[in-house]
Amino acid sequence: MLPEWLIKEGDATVVMLAVGDRAERRVVTTGLTSDQGLEITSGLVPGDLVITQGHIGVEHNTTITAAMRPQGH
Repeated sequence: MLPEWLIKEGDATVVMLAVGDRAERRVVTTGLTSDQGLEITSGLVPGDLVITQGHIGVEHNTTITAAMRPQGH
């Protein structure tokens, strides 16, 4: 099962990123999946902030307020 923050749009796989105070739509490529996680093979770079909650209905370039949660939660 894919994580809820991974969006399928036809043949494309998309995530929403927090870039400053804006949401950015980014096409990604996935690789291996397992019970422990999902591999993103292209489309993200270290430091990208993927929106994992509250992204449903958010359009590209929408103004957002990001709330950070501690790593591992």
